[in-house]
Amino acid sequence: MISFVLSLIFILFLSTGLTDHYSSSADYSFELSRHFTSSPAKNNGTAYMRLLVDNPIELRTFDIPEVSDKFNEMMLSGIMLTYENAPYLDKSFATFDSLIVMRPDRPEGYFLKASLLLSIYQVDKNQAVFDSLKVYADKTIGISKKLLDEQPDNKFLHFYLGGIYGNMGLQYLRQGSYWSAYRNGSKGKGHLEKALKIDPEFADAELGIGIFKYYADVLPRYMKPLLFLVRLSGNREEGLSKIKLAAEKSALSRIEANFFYAKILQEYEGDPAGALDVGYQLHNQFPDNMFYHYSLGQFLYENGMLPESRELFEQLKKRPHRYYNRSVGYYYGIILHSMGEYENSTTQLMGIISLYPNNYKDRLRDIYFRIGLNYEYLEERENALLYYVQAKNIGSDIHKEKLKQLLKAPLTPEDIKIKNVDSLIKSNLLNNALSVLRKNLTEFTENSNVDKKFEALSNLQLAEIHLLQGNYNDSKRFLDENGEKLYKYNREYLARYHTVGASVYLESNERDKVQKYLKKLNKIDFKKIPIFYKRTYNMLQREYYGVVKNR
Repeated sequence: MISFVLSLIFILFLSTGLTDHYSSSADYSFELSRHFTSSPAKNNGTAYMRLLVDNPIELRTFDIPEVSDKFNEMMLSGIMLTYENAPYLDKSFATFDSLIVMRPDRPEGYFLKASLLLSIYQVDKNQAVFDSLKVYADKTIGISKKLLDEQPDNKFLHFYLGGIYGNMGLQYLRQGSYWSAYRNGSKGKGHLEKALKIDPEFADAELGIGIFKYYADVLPRYMKPLLFLVRLSGNREEGLSKIKLAAEKSALSRIEANFFYAKILQEYEGDPAGALDVGYQLHNQFPDNMFYHYSLGQFLYENGMLPESRELFEQLKKRPHRYYNRSVGYYYGIILHSMGEYENSTTQLMGIISLYPNNYKDRLRDIYFRIGLNYEYLEERENALLYYVQAKNIGSDIHKEKLKQLLKAPLTPEDIKIKNVDSLIKSNLLNNALSVLRKNLTEFTENSNVDKKFEALSNLQLAEIHLLQGNYNDSKRFLDENGEKLYKYNREYLARYHTVGASVYLESNERDKVQKYLKKLNKIDFKKIPIFYKRTYNMLQREYYGVVKNR
């Protein structure tokens, strides 16, 4: 966590181990991506861990002739202590303080300490932390500029300046100080470009530019102003190439580059297996690093691998830390909810409410809403209503329509039956799910008073189970007998339907039919349904086209 990359990861690019944002999860989502995630991590986690430990991602220091070997060794030691122990950083701070004492005329100690303070400031918006960050950032800038007067072609000095200016620019952007953000961001980009002009093979500098180029191309519109501020146009392929190069060849930033490469594979490139490969490698190389442990749990969760994700979050719960307690409790609570353990889920979610400040409106509403659902599924309507009302009173728009419906009328017995089957599917108890589902279908078919949508949903669940079990002809039969019009009333169900269609015909290599379902998926607004569906859609595109065409 030591360079320009650090601020980009913590500030811009969605979910990291220390940030805390609302992450939609499904009440009715399923585990289809498990079917395509062929990483050995899924099938034999222990053996795979042993394999990856033998292939660590190694760092090295810059070859700086002006400092001693001992200084270089201490710098590398401090960085490794950060990776090995994050977020327990006392030893890292002590090491960087020693670098400053040894060479107060060099920028390295100040630069590394500023980067560490930056990582803390992302999760602890304390003015004292920011003031300290500013002190060490200013020291890095002052010393580096002074040395550049004597060594204008020193790529390392340009790299330090690029990192610090970029970091501070992003902080000012978050604070709404746009002129300061522009000035710092522009300077940071300029210094990184100078470093690459001096040495076109300087992979550490490639990383920062690569990240900007990639996200300038793929980020949603509301993030585009950042790129405008630093006058950088986007190029996905070039950006990805630079990030991959940094992951393979950079010195100080190599571990960070690998993590960031995995995030891109997961979130934008439709390659969850590749992301999990890196995730397991980092987790096993740094088993005490809560950041990589947490991130791997998120990777698994977002790809529908709930039993595996649950295990990782259970491990994290045994290692409390103030930066992680609320997020770990949240994910563990919603995993339990998704797997049908409603009482345990309620206990977990109630225990973290007090950890959230009032400005985390989306997350708080989601917690209250989900606790209400837990009570609803336990058929305790009065308690459910109490939490629905609390969710409604929080100034957020998530679950808006569902809340309106649930406040007007309770879930029906059929709703609960559908949910229970989904919980079994998510728990990977497919035979149990199949047994319950067939009973449900018989009841729905025989009861003329049951809304036909429940029979349609049960048939969709049946097709999913057949797909997950490799019974592709049975899934095709469902598609032949059930049209999309049965699911158009709900975009999530519609996404499920077309995802099953694309998946089953991809397995049988009937490419014309795959394309038909992919085109239907492209018309769905994924922003208002669980993130799982977007991940799976990206994965299906990559399987079919070789690239994610529609983001």
